[in-house]
Amino acid sequence: MTDLYTGQLTDLLLNEARYNPEIQAIAFAVREEKRRIMDEAARTRTMAMIDMLPEKILDVLAAELRTPAYSESYPMETKRALIKGTLTFYKKLGTPSAVNWVIQAIFGNGHVEEWFDYGGQPYYFKLEIEVPETGITAEQQAEILRGVLFCKNVRSWLENTDYFNEATAEMYIGTYTGTINRLEVWPE
Repeated sequence: MTDLYTGQLTDLLLNEARYNPEIQAIAFAVREEKRRIMDEAARTRTMAMIDMLPEKILDVLAAELRTPAYSESYPMETKRALIKGTLTFYKKLGTPSAVNWVIQAIFGNGHVEEWFDYGGQPYYFKLEIEVPETGITAEQQAEILRGVLFCKNVRSWLENTDYFNEATAEMYIGTYTGTINRLEVWPE
């Protein structure tokens, strides 16, 4: 039986043509190019195996893909979700769905509310993010803000961020004042 990786075109010929030096040279060239293509295809399996990759490889892959809002401190599930969606994300960069993707990949629940949904000024938007009962740290706020500022439309402006917890019915508003260092959160 002929193997796909090592087989040649001459293996398919049953006549004397298989011994012709020109046909053997063509068959050899085709086999080598086929091997090169199969080796390249084997390297693309990394994206299909994200769920099985170790954490060290995920960190390298995220850096290579320039995965937005990625942090080495995230849990494995969050890292995998961010890496899996990176290529699709870059197609949607600058849209509310890209901002939603970042929020949902990091926190699991949250969305963008555009100016026309809440009666705000044109080109402004708000974020509504559900946080766990343990709350949200300043580092997490800065990470989500970095991710949102990276993927939002350039002409759009973040007005504020509402952090809420369904279980405790607590609501917090974060005000974005222009720089990541000046993000403030207080009870509503």
